[in-house]
Amino acid sequence: MPEPADRSRSLEQLEGQRWPDPPEDTTSMVKNVHELRRRPIGELQPHELARLIGQDVGLPWLLPVAVEILRDGAPRQAAGG
Repeated sequence: MPEPADRSRSLEQLEGQRWPDPPEDTTSMVKNVHELRRRPIGELQPHELARLIGQDVGLPWLLPVAVEILRDGAPRQAAGG
């Protein structure tokens, strides 16, 4: 099993690749994905993880984080929370 990613690092840092700034006339989705890639993965909210995962961005690092969130939330949901 791969070693867990350092959650204080961004996808840009983990991948070792900085995307260029998106064109000014691009969609808000593209701008948002670019911005989210620059934030530490440990600071991303579940809806932000979902956005990145839905766009196939950073999957090797984000899927384990998402599974952890789902695993932690499952007991609360089962109890009606």
